[in-house]
Amino acid sequence: MLARAERAKIDLSSLSQAQIYVPDYFRTSEADPDLDYRLSREVLEEIVSGKLAEGLEMIGTLLGSVGFEAADISLCLATGGMVNMPLVKTRLLEMFGPQRLCVSKEGQLIISKGAAWIAHDRANLLLAKNIELALARDTRHVAIKAGSEMPREGSIQQAERLNLYCTDPRDGVAKIQLEVPSRRHGRHVHASDPRTNLASLSVKVDDKSSRLFERVELDMRIDENLILQVEACSTVFNDRDATEVHNLEFGLSLGGLAGNDWQPGEGATLKKPEGRSFSDRKGAVLLRSNLALREDKSLVPGEYLYEVQQMTSYTLVALTHLQVREKLYYTPCSGCGRRSNDLLCQCASGATGNVRRVVFDF
Repeated sequence: MLARAERAKIDLSSLSQAQIYVPDYFRTSEADPDLDYRLSREVLEEIVSGKLAEGLEMIGTLLGSVGFEAADISLCLATGGMVNMPLVKTRLLEMFGPQRLCVSKEGQLIISKGAAWIAHDRANLLLAKNIELALARDTRHVAIKAGSEMPREGSIQQAERLNLYCTDPRDGVAKIQLEVPSRRHGRHVHASDPRTNLASLSVKVDDKSSRLFERVELDMRIDENLILQVEACSTVFNDRDATEVHNLEFGLSLGGLAGNDWQPGEGATLKKPEGRSFSDRKGAVLLRSNLALREDKSLVPGEYLYEVQQMTSYTLVALTHLQVREKLYYTPCSGCGRRSNDLLCQCASGATGNVRRVVFDF
């Protein structure tokens, strides 16, 4: 029955009617046991119209999630056996237009042929996007580069180990974030490009230690199942955290390119549509990492660095402009102990002699 129905569906791509005949389908003596039904294209289209509408809605949702519309797509390559259905072609033409829609003549075979070519050529899977580590002051470090070859069955990618330093241990927790570029593929991304969070880890650190003292060891590796294994360990407090990332994105090594020579094509560098923003989610929050790869006092929060330097005068260094603002903003009022922007602080009136009244617009 399923084979006959599949044959009828294929025939209706070019015919207006198709016959479905299954001998001895009904096991009863009261009627004809054979199934003999004439299916028209109109009936088939009515049956699949709901599923087709759901599929087209998913396309629109997917484009919208990355800030695009159907009008932004320059080429839609339709593959799969279903693209031969006249109704599917019509709806795709309505969405993308005749100049941007390409329906492959081998649509029903192109995916299986491609899989066979990949297996025959033993093409290597490559990491499609940089895996980045978020650091203090919204800086990033590329932990695993795009184009890195993925391990085959029975092997594990060489572990990547990073030694990090906690810039602000006062809350007793080091926060670790792994990110990937949201839209661009490959290694050519900019600092301002939007990122997608892959994983967040946290390990306890000694809150009594000085800034940039406690080391946090971060190990990353990708196993044969293409799962990213991440482990973090604080060296003083000896706390550990681990996680797995299952939603990595991959590409293929084609044309004899080695993994380190892989570069994204021009089509992979997508332009941001004019007039639309990718960071307009209301209520979005940002966790600022408190880790650094090197000893750089400019990464330490201003009020904390000032407090440390008051206790150890031999470590005095000039605060950056941002650190000065942080010191003034976060250091409690010397008169009443409230924040500098607390409306209940009346010290600027002269009652306590404190005239430090600071309001910042960050």
